[in-house]
Amino acid sequence: MNKRFVIGTALLASLGMTSVTQAESEFLSGPPENLPPVPSVPSNSFDVSQCSVQNPSACLNGVSGVVTSLDTLRVFLTRPVNPQGEQDKRDRRASLRPVLVAASGDIAALGAPASGWGLWASGSRARFEGTVPVAPYKAEIDMVSLGVDRLIASRLLLGAALAEERVDTRTFYNAGGQDGEATTLTAYASYLVSDAVSVDMTLGRGWGETTQARLDPTSPVGIPLIVRGSYDSDRTLWSLVMNASRQIGPWGFGGRVGYLHAREEQDGYRETGGPSARIVADRTVSLGQAFLGVDGSYGINRNWQLHGAAIYRRDTSRNEGRSGGGLPTAVGAVQPDDRDEIEWIVGLRFYGGRRFTMNLEYLNTAGRDRFKNESLSLIGRIDF
Repeated sequence: MNKRFVIGTALLASLGMTSVTQAESEFLSGPPENLPPVPSVPSNSFDVSQCSVQNPSACLNGVSGVVTSLDTLRVFLTRPVNPQGEQDKRDRRASLRPVLVAASGDIAALGAPASGWGLWASGSRARFEGTVPVAPYKAEIDMVSLGVDRLIASRLLLGAALAEERVDTRTFYNAGGQDGEATTLTAYASYLVSDAVSVDMTLGRGWGETTQARLDPTSPVGIPLIVRGSYDSDRTLWSLVMNASRQIGPWGFGGRVGYLHAREEQDGYRETGGPSARIVADRTVSLGQAFLGVDGSYGINRNWQLHGAAIYRRDTSRNEGRSGGGLPTAVGAVQPDDRDEIEWIVGLRFYGGRRFTMNLEYLNTAGRDRFKNESLSLIGRIDF
């Protein structure tokens, strides 16, 4: 970070001329050096690679939500798909069968024995970034979840989960960032058609709040004017999945096909703090995805199991929320138009007898243009 900027910011804050926080001063330091080079741009575009306190006129006079909201929703929906280690309902031996996909945010936990109730908890962190030249950003999502479910008559699993989510985004194109928090309540069910086939459903509702700050592009050089805004949001989601699996000795093989959909309604708001503050209308962001996946596992011994999966996803519908406004009219697309991606998953599962299980899983998203995502999750479950 430029030393003159740090000293100048401290002096201005002591004189009451600015209210830049430590977090905002990090945002205002400009884009990192490892961003991909920005090609020459036409006159109706913006070279945001030069956006900084020393060059505020290069910053995009646009709010962050119109760029980051769809990707944030995408990452939330594409949680790690967990091939669940579930005790077989007849002989209670470990078997591989996905119980629920992660459209619900890792609510699947680790299956349930025929005896009844189960309690589980999970924690996960995802790091993702967009590198579209006009609007590069990096973000992290941390989530903790708590759930309870019950297996009824050895056929029907019913459960509910509560998830707390925190999103931290750094938007280089406007020298700013976002902080968001959300709570999601999800109900889920899985019906065992046979020992090898199941049908799963999820239905969820979430509530969130987002605050954001950015550099006003009309700021005098070295004297940052911080534009701020905040908004509330409501989110709904659902999914329907069919799973199949087969166990051959220590090897397990499975597959799934399904569809998920989510919709987020963001309230309109008015920015404050500088002459370039914008009025943003209500925004709707939505994403529908069809997916097809295969997975496999190998039981090392009675306590440890390795597993992996490959999942193909295709966007069948999506709304980036551009109708809410918040970007200069000359700015074109801030999202690539590709619709396909593949998730690669590897994990390690521990069976601590019939009452306790744990699963550690890593996920990497590949194949999407100018978008990267990886996550790590840990789930623990105890049955009663």
